[in-house]
Amino acid sequence: MPLDFTLTPEQEDIKALAHEFAEKEIRPVAAHYDETEEFPWPVLKKAHEVGLTPVAVMPEAYGGGGLDMISNMLIAEELHWGCAGIAVAITGTGLAATAILAMGNEAQKQKWIREFCSAKSPVVGAMGLTEPSTGSDAMAIQTTAKKVEGGYLLNGAKQFITNGGIARGPPASRASSSRRATRVSAWVGKKRSSACAPRTRRRSSCKTASCQRKIASAVNQAIRTRGPGRSAPC
Repeated sequence: MPLDFTLTPEQEDIKALAHEFAEKEIRPVAAHYDETEEFPWPVLKKAHEVGLTPVAVMPEAYGGGGLDMISNMLIAEELHWGCAGIAVAITGTGLAATAILAMGNEAQKQKWIREFCSAKSPVVGAMGLTEPSTGSDAMAIQTTAKKVEGGYLLNGAKQFITNGGIARGPPASRASSSRRATRVSAWVGKKRSSACAPRTRRRSSCKTASCQRKIASAVNQAIRTRGPGRSAPC
């Protein structure tokens, strides 16, 4: 029996909402942000207000919209139709949230996912995976983590981190990965310094979100990210 990809009435509404937003709020300013390379804060804030951010697909148990994956892809498609660069800026936080949902414990999910979902203003997150020498090969990353008094000491360098330059408090979170043998671990915490990147620049190509009527409401410890004699990696 063939699969039925007919959209539900709710999915049609979500698609229409995302298309209208892309047409009226993204396309008119896309050229401006391409030229200036500024982060599109005004567009992100409007997307957050109407429910077109990764909060839409986060579990309802943590205050998210709980949308299905097809609705998620419909939103992503329409936002990217507006501008691929701005769309990634809007949905990049989903990378950090997905990592926490996949690998975090319940306390971390309650803390960070709820923070993403409950804030009146958008909370920008980033996931630090890509490295200069290994790219995005998760099993080949060189960053190390050493347990020290009061937490962990992370040593390494990251690059091409979506939203990495502006994912900072208050409040913002960033996840970084490291390797031990064949196991990959992740750390989550608020970014202490924004010295690694300009505050308003965004140059990646500019993913995802929700329907305003679907959203109900919008780690453990601080980690040290400074190695001996070197600046904290971005």
